[in-house]
Amino acid sequence: DAAATTAVAREVAAQYPVRYLVNNAGANRPGSLEQATIDDMDHVYALNVRAAMILIQTLVPGMRKAKFGRIVSISSRAILGKTQRLAYAAGKAGLVGMTRVLCLELAGDGITINAVAPGPVATELFDNGHPVGSAKRQAVIDSIPVKFVGGPKDVARAVSFFLSPDSGYISGQSLFVWCGSSVCGCLRLSFRLGGGSDATSTTAPAALPDKPSFFMAGSVDQVVPAEEVTRPAFEAVPAPSLLWVIEGVGHNGFDDFCTFGNGTGIIGVADASGVGPLLDT
Repeated sequence: DAAATTAVAREVAAQYPVRYLVNNAGANRPGSLEQATIDDMDHVYALNVRAAMILIQTLVPGMRKAKFGRIVSISSRAILGKTQRLAYAAGKAGLVGMTRVLCLELAGDGITINAVAPGPVATELFDNGHPVGSAKRQAVIDSIPVKFVGGPKDVARAVSFFLSPDSGYISGQSLFVWCGSSVCGCLRLSFRLGGGSDATSTTAPAALPDKPSFFMAGSVDQVVPAEEVTRPAFEAVPAPSLLWVIEGVGHNGFDDFCTFGNGTGIIGVADASGVGPLLDT
């Protein structure tokens, strides 16, 4: 409720000399493109973006008068791309856009504004969706370079850093608290041997590439470093007997690797981070 939010913000500003603001409220309405609704988008934007805007507009005059202020907004790793997060990612990306704009408008008044974008964090909500010991939770852990899920204190430390009076030369930034996953693209590799889309092999094919460091016998789903996926390795794949399925795990700020297959072999593999195509056709 915008009117109620504004009223409360004005009451707080009138009673207290607020110099620090953390926009930590948020809401998620998971859903694919087909499932997402305008109501989902409105709800997420109202809580993630509109409420933050109201609070900033209301509290900044006091910060300007004091020639000091610290604002931190909690965004999310979802802004780099995550399925089933159409509304949520849009709302969290809106916070980052707001942060960058207001950095330029507020810097001259001694006010900094930054964003913290956490990855998976072991909260009650995360644990409910990713039970300890589950394959789903392990898949998330495997995608993080340090091989463990962070905690609320990891996010709090990042926020505290931006709130410090000593951080006056840092503004307009987005800090990913995800231990490198936002920059170190990696791939999840699986393969199927001929005989239809349901025929899956758990052993490596007889004809291995010259550089099989990304390919382990007995593994259908193996996480591999992106730098180990080479053009010669793919050219050595004996199509049409193999169908390779490669999908991004983690994010490097772009879209990691994109692949296209027709069921009989590889049509193309491209690195969206700018390295260029690994295969021409």
